[in-house]
Amino acid sequence: MSTDWEIGYAECDITPRVGHSFMTGFGRDRICQGTHLPLIAQAVAIQDSDGATSALMAVDVLSFDRPFINSLRHTIGEKHGVAPEAIAVCASHTHWGPAVNYSVSLSCGQINPWYVAELEDKLLGLVDDAMSSLASGTVQYGSLETRIGHHRRTPGGQTWAPNPEGSYDTHTPVLRLRREGSLGEILLVGHACHPTSSGAMDMWTPDYPSAMRRRIREILGDQSRGMFVMGCGGDAKVTHKVAETGKWVFSSSVEDADKAGVALADAALTCVTQEALTELTGTLKCVRASGNLTMTEGWPVERIEALATSGAPNSHETWWARQMMALPMVSRQFAYEVLAWRLGDALSVLFLEGEVCSGLGPLARSLTQTPRAMAVGYANVTAAYIPTRQIVIEGGYEGESSHRAYFLPAPFTEAVESEFTTVMQNAVDNLQ
Repeated sequence: MSTDWEIGYAECDITPRVGHSFMTGFGRDRICQGTHLPLIAQAVAIQDSDGATSALMAVDVLSFDRPFINSLRHTIGEKHGVAPEAIAVCASHTHWGPAVNYSVSLSCGQINPWYVAELEDKLLGLVDDAMSSLASGTVQYGSLETRIGHHRRTPGGQTWAPNPEGSYDTHTPVLRLRREGSLGEILLVGHACHPTSSGAMDMWTPDYPSAMRRRIREILGDQSRGMFVMGCGGDAKVTHKVAETGKWVFSSSVEDADKAGVALADAALTCVTQEALTELTGTLKCVRASGNLTMTEGWPVERIEALATSGAPNSHETWWARQMMALPMVSRQFAYEVLAWRLGDALSVLFLEGEVCSGLGPLARSLTQTPRAMAVGYANVTAAYIPTRQIVIEGGYEGESSHRAYFLPAPFTEAVESEFTTVMQNAVDNLQ
């Protein structure tokens, strides 16, 4: 196999023991009662003929914080010489995973630092294994338009319900990596929809990405693997139509999650088997750009203190106020970073921090200067929702109150979309 690439792959189980970690997501008391499906982490290393190397990890957790990512980058750089901008750690954003993000409010699940230490060791070992398994391979890219859900904000944004007329980023990238030796085919699939469809159970599960991965392995064989990365789906949820009423509803059962994952896998497999994929040849380039997003002035301290004192003690709003009183935050600047990778001359990949809302996915891709582009959300650090300007104007959860789930002092200003675009544009410009 004569190729431009060396490709390595590794995977491991990261499921916590029962009692070893709180569950995170949904902002309510959730103590895990067992495992429905195991949580996994996967790593793929890609090296070009000049030795430039990147490492991409896909991990079944809600999100990561900056100190954790910086620690991973430091150790991987020291051991393998991989630059920070060439390391992307992508959270699947399952809401049935362990709490590992210190920047999320405690109401979303208390962290067990002992589990976090175990997870860090496992991810570092995963990269070691991927780097040691580098083998000659090929990289191909395709994409399709599909959906497994809908926009979750009703017109005006104040309540949630399936909104077929709302924005939904149907762009679904498929990266096909084939390599010599065992585990010879990896299908990396991205889609922009919240993994929140498994219902009210309190058990570990990756939600629909697990069914997607399982389906790919069933169809392509035991020597294949599926990988999932979240797109810009901060305001999208899995839905299905009720046969009796013909109405769309949010999916909320393990059966619903399985159906969504299988549908996504089948769409990706059709793309691979029936469409002409773009062969990626050439070299790898990775850059990063950073900037700040501006928050409003927020509530006066008297209002926060009143909520901390008299608010319902089991409300996540009260928890936020009490944390804010105990650990005051006054900065109006929110640090934001974008990674940009170019594989050959045909594909740009933007790794975007945070819960990026759906309208920003097409915007991100439009800034690139290659024929193909993909945007990955929930990459590296997730410490806020990243809304469009329109969402900020409308308010609602993503635009106004979600900052309290992330223990931030205030929501973003209407300038957030332009500030976000500036950082993305800087990354793209540096990629040329």
